[in-house]
Amino acid sequence: MKTNIPYLFLVFVLISSCGEKKKESINEERKIEDTTTRANEANEIEKVEQSIRQELDWDKIPLSNKDLGETPYFTAPEGTYIRGGMETGYTDYKKYDKLEFFLGEGFLEAEGQVVKMYFNAKKNDWSELYFNKSVEQYLTSVGAVKVYDGVLKNDKFRKLQETVPELYKYTFNVGSIIKVFVLKQKNKKILFQVFSNTVWGEVNFVELKDFEQTITKITSEEILNDLEKTGKFLLYVNFDINKSDIKEEDLDTLNEIFELLGNNTNLKIAIEGHTDNNGSKERNKQLSEQRAKSIADFLEQKGISATRLSSFGFGDEKPIVENNSEENKALNRRVELRKVK
Repeated sequence: MKTNIPYLFLVFVLISSCGEKKKESINEERKIEDTTTRANEANEIEKVEQSIRQELDWDKIPLSNKDLGETPYFTAPEGTYIRGGMETGYTDYKKYDKLEFFLGEGFLEAEGQVVKMYFNAKKNDWSELYFNKSVEQYLTSVGAVKVYDGVLKNDKFRKLQETVPELYKYTFNVGSIIKVFVLKQKNKKILFQVFSNTVWGEVNFVELKDFEQTITKITSEEILNDLEKTGKFLLYVNFDINKSDIKEEDLDTLNEIFELLGNNTNLKIAIEGHTDNNGSKERNKQLSEQRAKSIADFLEQKGISATRLSSFGFGDEKPIVENNSEENKALNRRVELRKVK
């Protein structure tokens, strides 16, 4: 019997094609299921977060016109002092942060200027009652209203934290008696949390403020201005650890450098890579060279002549701050553009 090869081949192709289409269909269904699952999980998390929230009706808080003075608004009661506050009057200050205030049923999330004040007795005669009465009477005298006085129990907090792990960062004095006061003025809304025990006292407060975005796009004009004034421009390019590949998130900045060089055809730059002191000096130098070269290669591929570009790596040889903290190390991991005369 004569076999019809073309016919069998056609059947094989059709079967394979159907199989591929079926695979594609299954993969597409899985993608949709994964997307739906993630969306459902996100919705559930949002529902739980909403369920632990307790709002405050500021319209029901009386308006105070008392003079509060400057931050932190009050001093330590006589016979006590504020830990770390000899010069500032407070223990800790954040221009913008947040605290979670427990109000009995749930948490009120408060963002803005955060001040923390920890009080101790100057001598060994701390009185919890004296501290509480001093603070409470003062807050009341300037128009603050007490909205909560009670305990956030440890077991309840642990249960809430299982769903919203971030709570522990911004919640203080769990398991202790706390008092929450709110103060409303024409241009201010402040929440105070007061805590004390038999050894010391604490007042944390947030002056509510809207978030202000201060990050701006690096522009070719800004780079040129620094190069003309100081001869250099600092870049913080987000390379992965031990890598020199340029990431998509940095393309806008590198395109601004390209625009700068395109608009200033006589300008030549040196690209210098720098690292922190993690790892060996040999590897840091090699890595910084690779990172600087990857930027030079990017610009050359975009059309900038190689004669206008040079790249160098210095590893951890030229830190701008001491490598004694993660914040400082991040500052030392940089790329510098230098104007070549």
